[in-house]
Amino acid sequence: HLDAASKRGSLLKKLFSRLGRSRALKLAKNRKLWSVISEIRGGDNLSIAFTQGLFSKIALLDGFFQDEVIFEKLSSEQCQLRIELLENAREWIDANVISRGLNPYFLHLRRGDYVRWPSGDHPAVLPLQWYEQQMTEIALADKRAHFIVCTDDRPYAEELLGSNPLVSIFRGSEIDDFFLMTQCSGGGILSASSFSWWAAWY
Repeated sequence: HLDAASKRGSLLKKLFSRLGRSRALKLAKNRKLWSVISEIRGGDNLSIAFTQGLFSKIALLDGFFQDEVIFEKLSSEQCQLRIELLENAREWIDANVISRGLNPYFLHLRRGDYVRWPSGDHPAVLPLQWYEQQMTEIALADKRAHFIVCTDDRPYAEELLGSNPLVSIFRGSEIDDFFLMTQCSGGGILSASSFSWWAAWY
């Protein structure tokens, strides 16, 4: 079952990658092929809307969802993280960072679709210099800081950060990245991404 689910997930990821975020959302809203979870803002008010699509188990997010108010609208059960994934993340950090007497900080380096979104001329991807500046500031404040890089572009991270003694490049799935970031007790350096925003919140 896991292999079949993994294959389906991989095919969907390729499909959405080819369509692009805006076209996939447009199809979802106009044709109702898949569900949409939308962030609706009116002044200081925030609400969440769910529109069911033909393929109800597939839902696209429409919005940035970077607001703690969202948690007020969810039950504690909906906000719980899976214990076994948390334990895996803690074990990795203990073995690779804490056992060396270092303090774990995450560095979320998102590239992927951000290299071209919202446009090739003005991408959402942050420059490497920005991450390096943040690492320098943290390392000055915490002499035992060690940065765990979670990224969707490992070759890029390895080429530019792999030789830095303050850095470890984590090699896990996206869900492993998320859980690992939640367990970095020092905090983290975020990309312009809801993914790392929520990991930092947790």
